[in-house]
Amino acid sequence: MITMNVCKTLGKIARHGLDRAGLVLISGSVWLATAAHAVNDLPGGPAVNQLNLHPAVTKVAEEQAWLHWFMLAWRSSWRCLV
Repeated sequence: MITMNVCKTLGKIARHGLDRAGLVLISGSVWLATAAHAVNDLPGGPAVNQLNLHPAVTKVAEEQAWLHWFMLAWRSSWRCLV
């Protein structure tokens, strides 16, 4: 009987601790997410709302952009067929 009461009490304490830890984790995540909205375009990184690759500067980058579009078109057409 005493063991059951101790187990119930420890279970309540553990659940209460996990609830508090979850609240702290969620609060921290929300705080970090709001900081991400304050960032504008970063040098050398993607622009805000940028969908494609950067404009090509070198020949290798041009070929990479071509390969990107080729693979995108191939995958899209294959997906439509299957």
